[in-house]
Formats: sequence, C-alpha cells, structure tokens
Amino acid sequence: MESFYEDQASTVESPPEGIPEESALTEDMDHNSTKLIPSSEIEIQEQSVSITGISRKMETLIERVNSNRSSDMIMIESFQEQMIEKVVEMCQLMKSHMCATYEANSMEMQPKLQELSEVLENCTKLGNELLEVNQELVGLREACLPNGETAGPK
Repeated sequence: MESFYEDQASTVESPPEGIPEESALTEDMDHNSTKLIPSSEIEIQEQSVSITGISRKMETLIERVNSNRSSDMIMIESFQEQMIEKVVEMCQLMKSHMCATYEANSMEMQPKLQELSEVLENCTKLGNELLEVNQELVGLREACLPNGETAGPK
C-alpha cells in the first residue's frame, strides 16, 4: 500500500514528461475534491473571472452614462420650458409697449388729422367756389360778345 501513495505523491509533485511546468497539475479548491486540474485551466478560469469583472464594470459605466444622459435631457427640457416662458413674457411686454406707443402716436396724430381734414374741406369749398366764379365769368364774357360769337382762343 505504501507504493500506491508514493505513486500518487509523485504525480502531484512533478509534471509528467513533455508537459511544461506552468501546466502542472494542481488541486481544484472550488469543489473540495481531490480532482486535479491543469494550471492552464485555472488560468482560463481566472481570466474568465477577470472578464466577468470587467463586464460588470462596463455595465456599471454604461448605466451611469445612460443615467447622466437622462439627467441631461431632463435639465435641457426644464431649460427649454423656462426659455419658452421668458420668450412669452417678453412678447407680452413688447405687445404692451407697442400698444402704448400706438396709443401715444394716435393721440399725437389725431389733432393733425383733424386739421388736415379741415384744410381738405376748405380746399373742396374753394374749388367749388372757383368753379362758380369761372362759370359766372364765362357767362359775362358771352354776354359781352356781339352777335352770339363764342368766346374761345383766337
């Protein structure tokens, strides 16, 4: 029986011929068994664990980026709403100012328009009076001409 244990011990201590030292057999501690796995499989498992960790970190970063983007969109929408409110407010102020300016201009123009209306009315009256005077002059001229001659340019 001693030779059986000695054979087992020699297998664990030194790798078989033709197998490099880094792929020597070691015990698998995860399964609490005496099953032996090559160290290259352990390295693959360690790489798998590190890849999993990197993947988790990457997912966390992506979640943070998406969260920041979401926060940015909320901030932009809030800013847009505030800007719209300010623009509407400014438009209302401009309308009020324009209406006040129109009213002031109307008050200033009203007497001038009234005066212009009176002047045009007087011009119309004077034009009518000139026509009457012209007709009377034509009548006088015709009355002063002998033998029914018509007054006209000669």
